[in-house]
Amino acid sequence: DLRFTQDFKLKVGNTTNTLQFTADVINFANLLNSNWGINKQLNGSNKAFPILRYEGRDAATGKAIVSMNKTGGEYYTSAWNDPSSTSATWALQLGLRYIFN
Repeated sequence: DLRFTQDFKLKVGNTTNTLQFTADVINFANLLNSNWGINKQLNGSNKAFPILRYEGRDAATGKAIVSMNKTGGEYYTSAWNDPSSTSATWALQLGLRYIFN
């Protein structure tokens, strides 16, 4: 994140107050390069859709039996989900504050 701040002094009567402008760039790295600052999530990290499914144990060897889950009828083809929210993009927030002294 990156913040720019500019203060302006204002003489009001016998006091000097401040008018402050701010500009916040949220996820500044993504503004520089669209491949940076991306919030990725590991496929199968959601307990409802794990990558592997435990099937039980082999009676003869005692080894665990696992199989791959499918999503939408297909096996996973990538380890990461594409970002699906605005948390993976940059944003600009402007602010104005009047400070009484």
